[in-house]
Amino acid sequence: MEDAYRRDLTINSLFYNLNTGTVEDFTMRGISDLQARLVRTPLPAVETFREDPLRLLRAVRFATRFDCSIDPSIFAAARIPEIERFLSVKVSRERIGIEFLKMAQFRHFDRALHELSNMDILNSLDTTGIEPLSHVFDITNVMREDRVGKSNTKEEILRNMPETEDDMPVVPRTID
Repeated sequence: MEDAYRRDLTINSLFYNLNTGTVEDFTMRGISDLQARLVRTPLPAVETFREDPLRLLRAVRFATRFDCSIDPSIFAAARIPEIERFLSVKVSRERIGIEFLKMAQFRHFDRALHELSNMDILNSLDTTGIEPLSHVFDITNVMREDRVGKSNTKEEILRNMPETEDDMPVVPRTID
């Protein structure tokens, strides 16, 4: 049961019981959140993001990928200076870059950027010097650190989004 509360989101805290063939929802909110298309944390959002601030980006990725709303407690936690600072000191630029690439693979990447902007953390995410995994994958047409930096305005960052085709970002698939 404790494992369910240590998950990043309630919708990721559901367990399938092989013996009974049922889904177990130890948080008592995972199934209802899934039905309501709501992304929220099993524990208080501040506690969840203190433990691993990258979960904040994962919440945005899941919400935009699956067209869910984001619980207001996540926005409130994101605006706490301590959480913003933890993003820069506890999470490597590579992990942040990987989350951005995962967000860019799905429709509505623009919404992900807007949500991060609404949380007041978009300009504080440091990916300086990180070429998005180009040493591993042949990746072109993604947000690059030489065009987007901490000093850019929100509008400049949003203008630098990847090209789209049929309303989808043109970004090669990476590791899930």
